[in-house]
Amino acid sequence: MGGLMKAMSRNPQAAESYFDPHKNDNLDYFLKERDWPGSNVESQMPDDRQDHQLLR
Repeated sequence: MGGLMKAMSRNPQAAESYFDPHKNDNLDYFLKERDWPGSNVESQMPDDRQDHQLLR
């Protein structure tokens, strides 16, 4: 993933094409379908440490 983002940062036109929802499903995959490593960390934290609790 890091390599992909580094390459995209060097070529904005390629990044735009890669994540264009009219051309492919890449953006939807990254935003909704991909299982990000460590993404469940917040739900495993005590309630007083979760962001949604701090924003009240």
